[in-house]
Amino acid sequence: ANMSSTGVGGYNSNTGILINSGVVARVYVNEFEQMYSGHFHKDKTKFELVNFIADENTLISVYFSPVSNILEPVLNVIKNSEKEILLSAFYLTHREIISELINAKKRNVDVIVTIDALGGYKFKERIELLKQNNIKVKAENWGGKNHQKNLLSDRCTFISGSANFSKNAVIKNDENILIIKISRKEKRIWNIFQEIWKLW
Repeated sequence: ANMSSTGVGGYNSNTGILINSGVVARVYVNEFEQMYSGHFHKDKTKFELVNFIADENTLISVYFSPVSNILEPVLNVIKNSEKEILLSAFYLTHREIISELINAKKRNVDVIVTIDALGGYKFKERIELLKQNNIKVKAENWGGKNHQKNLLSDRCTFISGSANFSKNAVIKNDENILIIKISRKEKRIWNIFQEIWKLW
């Protein structure tokens, strides 16, 4: 969510995550301090956190682009999905991500996508490619934006953060992603995806 009236005021569809961990917070502080001191993009030191044990049920990974390769862990989650992928996004344009979603569908993973109307309109051919491969796709149909950047795999691996599923987010922008792996089935996040699908 952007820190704006539309971002946090209930107009746009966004995500806020509260993680009670000094370790995770420190990684974000390191990233913030670099940018506050004038270092951006490739002119940054790589700070990332991989499979941090937050508690007995939860592993957390944090990556920052473009110094970290945020594409690889996203693709790995998709490749390892066995039953279901739910994706809700402002932009879904990265060709490798789209290709792996199609591959997942071909191995009988249920792939369901909700996309922002603008993102769907600007990149019609990529959304049509998903539909042609029997992936369920809906575009939001109300005034606000679907500004989420979320993916839930098999109800136990959740990807979120500032990064769109796009090439610019991977190689150009200063972005972050969180990958949260939960040992049990996560119902709350799954229910939110279901409500979004029903709304649109």
